[in-house]
Amino acid sequence: MDYHHWAYSEARTAQFGDQRLTNRFVLLLKPLGDQPEESMPAACKSWADTLAAYRVFDNEKVTFDTVLASHKGAKVKRCREHPVVLLIPDTTSLKYTHTPVAKGLGTLSEQETAEVFLSPTLAVTPQRVSLRVLGGEVWQRLETSPRKERRLKGIDEKESRRWVAGYQLACEVSSLVEETLTVNLADAEGDIDEWFAETLEHSPQTRAEWIIRVAPDRRLASSESSRQLREKLNRTPLLGKVAVTLPAKSEQEALIAILQVRTTRATLKSPARTGVRLSDLEVCAVLAREENPPLGQRPIDWTFLTSLPVTSLVAAVQILEWYIGGYLNRSLEGPPGPQAIWKGLRRVREAVWLLQVLKRTSIPQ
Repeated sequence: MDYHHWAYSEARTAQFGDQRLTNRFVLLLKPLGDQPEESMPAACKSWADTLAAYRVFDNEKVTFDTVLASHKGAKVKRCREHPVVLLIPDTTSLKYTHTPVAKGLGTLSEQETAEVFLSPTLAVTPQRVSLRVLGGEVWQRLETSPRKERRLKGIDEKESRRWVAGYQLACEVSSLVEETLTVNLADAEGDIDEWFAETLEHSPQTRAEWIIRVAPDRRLASSESSRQLREKLNRTPLLGKVAVTLPAKSEQEALIAILQVRTTRATLKSPARTGVRLSDLEVCAVLAREENPPLGQRPIDWTFLTSLPVTSLVAAVQILEWYIGGYLNRSLEGPPGPQAIWKGLRRVREAVWLLQVLKRTSIPQ
């Protein structure tokens, strides 16, 4: 084993309960990590190494969680080397299609599809340097519930629990890197009250900070002079203006937008939840609204909630920069970000298929 190769230093804390399995995993990480764009056989070169790789993935001790845990020491060490680390949770999907085995009838157009979701948490620096995936969850949507039914379910029964789990992971990381400011980012999907409730469950010493873009307008507590958050922000004096660069999209070049910035402190009204009483929470709110947008385009109109203190234009601009760098510039991620993780999961799927073919069993649905 090459103890000087990055694969060893990355996975030396791996614990699969079998040293031979751990050694094989480290040896496998080297070719797959050096060539993340290649298929399993192409990266492994020889058929013997390819079969050995399939056997590793077929081992019941090699799971999504244990593979990520094997990198934990290296990832925490990387986070300690930076004064600020942004943790970005998100969800992506992958659809697997295959043609069922037909006995005499059927066409190639008759396919079955299995959709899998991945919710990773990626760590990056404010300079957009990837520190790798810290954790995540793989799950399937077995059935779709009507919105009215979902409202009656607890957070543990909803898909949105992944946002709370992501913040719990951020707090765990924060407790391990005390000299580093850990900030959990979330897009509008993460704007859920259970996230705010989770904040109160952690001590200030281990609590991760957070920045969340507001989905709808927010109701304020009865102690506030305004009933709605946007109403209060609109009454707040203009803090200043800032120019931000928005990354290019598929059919749109990069744009420079002039945003008017306002900020205030506000106490959010806790919503009613079945069997649970949530507490009101005081937060900082930042409003960034575009003036004079390009003709025919909707103006940028963002509202953020954050646990960080925002008392100046400089602090408000930092909130915007971290959000734009984290969520709007994800194309700058380097391997192994979520895309590379998906390639790894596809290889696991390939391994299962091949092993089942060798055992003369059917392809899994």
